[in-house]
Amino acid sequence: MEHTFIVQEGVWQAFGVYMNERGTPLQVEGEIVITHQAEIWINAGVLKILTDPPIELTHHDEIKPLPAHAAMTTWTAHHPAFGMVKRTYVFVGPTIHVTYQSV
Repeated sequence: MEHTFIVQEGVWQAFGVYMNERGTPLQVEGEIVITHQAEIWINAGVLKILTDPPIELTHHDEIKPLPAHAAMTTWTAHHPAFGMVKRTYVFVGPTIHVTYQSV
């Protein structure tokens, strides 16, 4: 399978369900924009948890460009609550697995 998310520039719409700490399902929607620069790829976006008022989560991640035929790359982000976060994308068949740790 040829992946397009992250690997190609574009705008993606997100939607689904977020489960809070009590197990209550809450609707979510958002948008992610992927841009490629020579030395870094940018994954920036917003996810809105549709409560009253809505809760907005934003992110701006810097991804090391995926070399040709590679199945893994790394990225970093600064999160307001967690500080610096290091992550790994691993492409396995039709899925992208993400691992992360705060540093």
